Amino acid sequence: MAAIEVKELQDVAVQQSVVERPSVREGGGIHPWILSVASLADEIPVWSTQPHERDKQLREFWYKEPVLAGVVAASVARNAAFAWEIVPTDPDKPKPVRTIRAVTKLLQMSQYGQGWIDYRTRILLDLYCTDNGAFHELIRREDRPDSPVLNIAHLDSQRCRRTGDPYYPVEYTDIKGRTHVLKWWNVVAESLYPSPIEEAYGVQYSPLTLALMAAQILRDIAIYKREKVSGGNTRAIYFVTGVTQDTIEDAKQWARQQNMNLGLYRYSDPIVIPGLDPTNPVKVDKIDIASLPDDFDEESTYKWYITQLANAFGMDYQEFAPLPGGNLGSSQQSVILHQKTQGKGPAMMMAKTEHLLNNNAILPDTVHFRYKEHDLRAEIDRSN
Repeated sequence: MAAIEVKELQDVAVQQSVVERPSVREGGGIHPWILSVASLADEIPVWSTQPHERDKQLREFWYKEPVLAGVVAASVARNAAFAWEIVPTDPDKPKPVRTIRAVTKLLQMSQYGQGWIDYRTRILLDLYCTDNGAFHELIRREDRPDSPVLNIAHLDSQRCRRTGDPYYPVEYTDIKGRTHVLKWWNVVAESLYPSPIEEAYGVQYSPLTLALMAAQILRDIAIYKREKVSGGNTRAIYFVTGVTQDTIEDAKQWARQQNMNLGLYRYSDPIVIPGLDPTNPVKVDKIDIASLPDDFDEESTYKWYITQLANAFGMDYQEFAPLPGGNLGSSQQSVILHQKTQGKGPAMMMAKTEHLLNNNAILPDTVHFRYKEHDLRAEIDRSN
């Protein structure tokens, strides 16, 4: 396809899309997305009570916990990069070569020409990190169900509201505050783990929701450790007898001066106060204001946290961290765990994507979309 043809298709897709874009010629073009600078509240709204507010906070939460952020990034990267192909629906008929090429180009130019990976990354982030799920806009040449699809693009989940109406399933609010009621042939709503509650209209239990409590605990521990090292918050109160406050302050001032002379800005030697009265021994009592739980084991906590994240995201433990010690680290065990994983999250994601593209009047009847990885392990085993 020539560059001019690609540009024309992109222009038509942008014009037909429901998404409102600022125009530099009209004085727009600079529309910064201003995030709240306030710290995230400890209590995210309960599922189903304030769905849009909850999703907003979930979006602001996941990348602030480094382990969770790594799991989300790894899951998105893996699923977005799966190889796919367009194949004939009926293999006994002559191969529709031109149709296969056209549909392949259509998907490769998803997200207004930004590409399949860009489109899938946005969709997957919404699927993993919001309970409202993901929304696919089907941009057709004309506004009718039998009109050919020109482009497939991601719609911001935060701007979409599920109506429960099968003919007009989504209301989309653009950046100018205008509401667009989308018909069934204009949009497809997707959920990984849709709620069986009828009134939820397909709102899901996202992987982030399933792992949220564990992630909040690990985030709080990380914040505690960081503030323990560099923060200015009071973590404990000490009651000291046998030495005056002035003596302590003088010793601290002397130590600060010594550290500056030595170029020590983060760590320093212990402060030693010589010459105290031996008849009045020093006694210290401590009251902890904030501390980690008794018998806290960081390694064990981390392993269980990775296990919880792997279960929530339908992935395998070793996708995110080395396997625990012992025989679990053997190559045979790794193969078995990989085979099990292929039947969990990735397989479900592939099946959902194939169903979405093949059953929503998106592709011509003569061809269908499929992933290449489905039976890769089985084919390798059969060849051996």
